[in-house]
Amino acid sequence: MAVVLAGDPQMRTEIVALLSGAALGVAASMQARPGVLILPLGSSDPEAMAEIELTVKAHPGTPLLVVLPADTPGARLRRAVRLGVCGVVTADRLREARAPTAAALLAGQIVVPPGVRRQLAPTPLSHREKQVLNLVVAGYTNRQIADALYLSESTVKTHVSSAFAKLDARSRAEAAAIVLDPEDGRGLGVLSTDVDGHVAAA
Repeated sequence: MAVVLAGDPQMRTEIVALLSGAALGVAASMQARPGVLILPLGSSDPEAMAEIELTVKAHPGTPLLVVLPADTPGARLRRAVRLGVCGVVTADRLREARAPTAAALLAGQIVVPPGVRRQLAPTPLSHREKQVLNLVVAGYTNRQIADALYLSESTVKTHVSSAFAKLDARSRAEAAAIVLDPEDGRGLGVLSTDVDGHVAAA
């Protein structure tokens, strides 16, 4: 049994109509103790990611399937999975994929379509981006990083901006949290990177 949460109104109506004709079934409220939650999101902006995070926290243990726009950037998809999403269906594949994906989630699987799977692979960081991130995690300012790596401050800002985009981080604190998260796996290459004799992040 699936419950379709609020999210995008038009997409929600379409999902309910599609599921109503499927063997999976759709419940009108959380009182039905759903096996899977479906959250239709009409955008992939930070507010949508915040909605995913709130839903995961509000319903621990219940698999969450999100329906996202087909052009959702890979960094946003990775963030959605990190937040606890168990399944992703893109809006252009909704009709054929919604029921099989929900059924797979009920069986305890994590499901993403092939095109999304390719985007989920993290974008590699350059050696310099790893050096800069290492010092960001250690608490260095851009000016201090510039001095440590013998770069101009504007060059450091460029590397910081590029690295943050690849991590889908919006602040130094968020970037540090991603790098230091053992489950994310990004920290191993960053924290072990040589920073030309300067103290590496612990």
